[in-house]
Amino acid sequence: MMARVDEELTELATAAASSMVAAMGTELWPSVSGLIRRLLIRRPRQRAELTVALDQLSAEGAVAVEDDGGGALSPADRAETVRFWADALEQLVRQDAALRPALAALAGLTLPTTAPRAPRQQNSAHGFGRVYANQFGAQIIDETEQQGPK
Repeated sequence: MMARVDEELTELATAAASSMVAAMGTELWPSVSGLIRRLLIRRPRQRAELTVALDQLSAEGAVAVEDDGGGALSPADRAETVRFWADALEQLVRQDAALRPALAALAGLTLPTTAPRAPRQQNSAHGFGRVYANQFGAQIIDETEQQGPK
């Protein structure tokens, strides 16, 4: 029974850490980092180390935004960051079970999905019935011969 509780807590902490790392660089980051900071207030021993780690994650999120959402973390770094925070969050909850609801809320965080960009098309017409178009990077030229009056 205890192993199952440990396994559930590990899964919950991993889901919370994944949500946390995914939120970095989004408009949700201030509230997510605020939630983590409130959790750390209750655990003064871990506060210094984890606050530094949280500030570093905030800085990496800012870089991701500056990079036009390209992401500041490589997949390996992202996985390592999730593992770090999963371990840290799990330890916080093990030391203070009252933090579990906040961890569950973080794990259930639904991040907004960005809508795919609408394709852009630019057309220009010159002369008699000649249209130059660029669709998805391909140049399209449509020429119709000028027809006289009917």
